[in-house]
Parts: sequence; structure tokens; C-alpha cells
Amino acid sequence: MSIEVIGIEDLHNNLIQEANKEKNKYDYNMVKEEIKNIVNILKERNPEILNIEKEIIKVTLKNSKSFIIAYPPKYRIKAVETMKDIEMVWNILDRSSYNLLIFYSRKGTLTTSAYLYLGNVMEENEIGILFVNGDEKEINEVFDILEKTGSFIPEEESYVDV
Repeated sequence: MSIEVIGIEDLHNNLIQEANKEKNKYDYNMVKEEIKNIVNILKERNPEILNIEKEIIKVTLKNSKSFIIAYPPKYRIKAVETMKDIEMVWNILDRSSYNLLIFYSRKGTLTTSAYLYLGNVMEENEIGILFVNGDEKEINEVFDILEKTGSFIPEEESYVDV
């Protein structure tokens, strides 16, 4: 089932403007330090940093490739940014046959409209997206669970608050 959000063009444009304002508030050096921490925590998984406008860390799991998209600290995750990043990663893999798991290591909130919009993007592209709102260690724990069980279900209300 797909949910269409009315007035999505206006929402899309507003989100682009908001996201650009937010991005300019934070020091890029803080992002670099956090990326270093993530790579260090995940070193046994041979993480690879891809530079495509933003830093994207690629991690190969047993059954899939996963991506951590590094936003500046305290950056509020916006659906429009998510969509652009998914498209970039998707193009790198040249439309591979498996679904992507994209992990966000950033704490953030989504408005209800943006969340529904993101749901449409996910369904349309058959992409799984998991929001990890904790620190670098939590990302590693999620990867461990994914490799052992093949899936990950967050505790109720622990992943998004809309």
C-alpha cells in the first residue's frame, strides 16, 4: 500500500530550504571527528568512506551492503536530504538486485508529513532504511544483530518520534 502526500512539491521545496539552513550551522571538523570514530568502531568490518558531496561510509555485511550517511552533529534529518542520498548511493551500485539498508547515525526528528514522504520513497525504490539514533557503538550492535538474525526490529518507539 502506498500513501500519497498532498502538496508534496511544496513540502519538498520547503524541506530543501530548511535542510540547507540547518547544514550551515555546524562545524565540518566535528563531522570529520565523528566519521573517524564510526570507522574506528567498525574497523573489523572493513568500512570504506565514499566521498559524494557528503561522507558516506560503506560497510559490507554477510548478506548486504549497508551505508551510514554522516550528517553534521545535531543535524535534523529531513526527508528530502534522505532522498538525495539514497539516489546517490543507488547510482553507485548501478541498480543492484538487493535492497539497501541505510543507517543514519544522527539523532533527529521527522515531521509526520516528511515521514510519510520518506515512506513513499522507500516503497517506490524497494529500499529499507533504518534510523539508528544512538552513538557509534549502537551502530555496531545493530550490525551484529543483522548478521546473526538477518533482521533488526527496534524496541517500540525507540527509533522515531513523530
